[in-house]
Amino acid sequence: MANCDQLAQTLPLGPGVRLLAVHPAGLVALEKPEGVLSHPNTQPDQAQSLIRASYDEAKRLFSWRDSVNGAARCCTLLHRLDSATSGLVLVAIDAQIAQWVLKAWELGKVKKIYAALVKGRPRAIPTVWVDSLEKSRSGQGRLRVVAGGRAQAKTTFKWIRSDNNRLGLSLLELNPLTGRTHQLRVQCALHGCPIVGDRTYGDFDFNRRMAQATGFKRLALHAQRLELELPSGERFSVQSALPEAFDTLLNTNATYMAGAQKARVRP
Repeated sequence: MANCDQLAQTLPLGPGVRLLAVHPAGLVALEKPEGVLSHPNTQPDQAQSLIRASYDEAKRLFSWRDSVNGAARCCTLLHRLDSATSGLVLVAIDAQIAQWVLKAWELGKVKKIYAALVKGRPRAIPTVWVDSLEKSRSGQGRLRVVAGGRAQAKTTFKWIRSDNNRLGLSLLELNPLTGRTHQLRVQCALHGCPIVGDRTYGDFDFNRRMAQATGFKRLALHAQRLELELPSGERFSVQSALPEAFDTLLNTNATYMAGAQKARVRP
C-alpha cells in the first residue's frame, strides 16, 4: 500500500491549489486561492473545485481514479471555506483520522486563525465579539446573515497593523470560536470594520474607491493557520503565508498612495 506522501501526490488538485503538508496519520493540508470551490455542487463545478473529482456531499467524500494505475482513490473533506476566501483546507486520506478530526471540529478543539484586511480599526476593548445571528433570505432567495435570533457567534480578534498607504486599512487576526455561516464577515461589519472587498456585508462605496485606487477587488479574508491535537497526542499545526496582494496593500506603495488621494479613500 502506498504511504501517505505518495497518496497525497495523487490528489487531482484544482486550479492554483497547493499541497502544503502531509502528516503520516493521513492528514493533508491544502491551500486554495480565492474563487476556488471547497467542493463541486454540480459536475461542471469540478473544474473549479479544490479537488477535481466527484463529490458525495452526504459522506463528504471526493473519489477518483489514479491517473497512473487506475486505482480507486478517495479523501474526506474536513471543513469548507467560502469560494471567495483563500487559504487552508484540510482533507484526510485515512478514514480513522477523518473521523477524529471531524469530531474535534464539532467539539471546537480545532484552532482556526484568519487574516483579514478591514476598513478602519476596531475598538481595542473588548477583544472578543459575541453576537446573535440568524439567516435571512432576500426576495430573490439570496442568503444573508443578520443580527438577531438565538445562534450565538463568538470571535476573538487581534489588531496587527495599519497600512502604509493612507488607505485606512487594518490587518486583523481573527479566531472564530463558533462556526456560524459567514460569521467573520458579518461580525466585522457589525463591529464597524467591514472586510475589504466583501460584496454582501462590506462598505460598497469604500470597496469601489479601493478598487479604483489599487485594483484590489477580492474578498480580503485568508485562512492562515490551523492547529489541532492528533490521536497520538501530537500537536499538528500548519500555516499559509499572507497573500501577496495583502502585503502589497499594507506596505508602502507610491502608486497606491497617489491613487488613494485621487479616489478619496479615507478611513
